[in-house]
Formats: sequence, structure tokens, C-alpha cells
Amino acid sequence: MLIDPSPGFKPRYEVVSCFIRHDDCFLLLLRCDTDGEMDRWGLPAGKIDSRETPEQAVLREVREETGLRLEPGQPAFFRTVYVRYPDYDFIYHMFQTGLTSRPTISLTPREHSAFR
Repeated sequence: MLIDPSPGFKPRYEVVSCFIRHDDCFLLLLRCDTDGEMDRWGLPAGKIDSRETPEQAVLREVREETGLRLEPGQPAFFRTVYVRYPDYDFIYHMFQTGLTSRPTISLTPREHSAFR
């Protein structure tokens, strides 16, 4: 990952993710085998749709993947990094939020099989 885009950086797409914290725990989701990421733990995340801001995308992705309805401004912007893989580049926007109570999670079965 790069803090600043390097020369020749040509992002294929932009993604968002959200660190969701309650007390000293972070929410992690276990991916299903829908995109080659089977059995990998990760954050609620996804690609930004056209005409969507990073904040709109993170609110949508969190809602779609967990059932949590965060309010605009609730997930605070954390950092943007620029990711270069051998075959493509992408921009990664990270957000974070803290919850005052343990959330009820409702997974999207086609995307995730478990959470912690």
C-alpha cells in the first residue's frame, strides 16, 4: 500500500471499508466463496458505485453486509491509501466508527457466512 499514488498509478476502481468497534472489539466478517476470497476474514467493505461518494458507499456497504444502519457522519473518515497489485491498482478509503452497544448483525448469506 502507498500513502501517495506513485507515477503511473491507474486505479481500476475505488473501495471503502469500515472499522466498526464496540468496547475493545472490532467487527470482522467471514467471506463466502463468491469472489475468490473464501474463508478470509475482513471488514465490511465494497466498491464505490458510480455517482456515489465514499461516505455514501460505506453507509450502503455496512447496511447491505451487516444490517447496521449508520447515520451520515457517523463513520469518520480514517485514511485513503493507494494499492498496487501486479495486475491492477485501486484506491482504498477507510472509515471507522464506535458503537455504544453490541450490535445485532444480519449477514448477507451470499457474501458472508459468519462474523466475530
